[in-house]
Amino acid sequence: LAPALVARVSLLFDDDRLGLRETVEWEAVVYPLAQTVDPTAAVAVDYDDRDLRTEAPAGATYRVTDTPLKTKKYFSDAERALADHLYRTRTSQVLRNRRLKLASRTGESADEFAARCQAAADDAADRAQVVLQQRYEARIAKARDALGAAADRAQQARAAEQTRRSHELATGAGSLLRAVLGGRRSARSMARDLGRVLTGRSRSDEAAQRVQTADHRVRDKQGALAALEADLARDLTAIDDEWRAKAADVESVDVPLEKSDIRVTSLSLVWVPAR
Repeated sequence: LAPALVARVSLLFDDDRLGLRETVEWEAVVYPLAQTVDPTAAVAVDYDDRDLRTEAPAGATYRVTDTPLKTKKYFSDAERALADHLYRTRTSQVLRNRRLKLASRTGESADEFAARCQAAADDAADRAQVVLQQRYEARIAKARDALGAAADRAQQARAAEQTRRSHELATGAGSLLRAVLGGRRSARSMARDLGRVLTGRSRSDEAAQRVQTADHRVRDKQGALAALEADLARDLTAIDDEWRAKAADVESVDVPLEKSDIRVTSLSLVWVPAR
């Protein structure tokens, strides 16, 4: 049997910006041993203390070595060498979404992290849409009220025109013919009859013009409301596009160790079959 070291080291990967705090246990066997421990010779092995036994196998013999196993310094130097090696070489790779301030959790797959990012983006988009809708709500309500008022005025103008036209037909139709053919009448009386006819027609034309003006106002108000709704739709689409892009902005980053986050929790001398 030849001497070897088995080590168990606790590694804490933390990053406040990522909200990451993950502890990993690293276990390894260092073999063969020399005057000083070479940490690059460590082989990662997942072991349990129950895998080690205190009784020597029957007939065991031990290889003579000049490794200073009797000194405390050898083991403290070994701990330091392993910690320095892990500090230089070990990182924890995580998925990060910088724009959503999210990082993947221990054991979380890429698909699971993507789904969590999408859910966070959906929540943020919903909140932004509520704010946007509230900002548009009063303007759209005002535009709808204005459209309703314009439509009422147009309806009233159309009804007034219809009444004027009906009155003109009832009172003015044939007045000129009656004036000419109605027997002996003076030019002045015929002129008065003609004046009444022309006045009635003028008033009907004015009523028709008011209908046309009212209809123009209705179309203007319809256009204003449609423009507001189009603006709202465009802004809602922009919010959806923005947060969809944020959800997809995922990158892989390496989180390094800090020396204070490396702790050798166990270092034992064992004897293994020589090779």
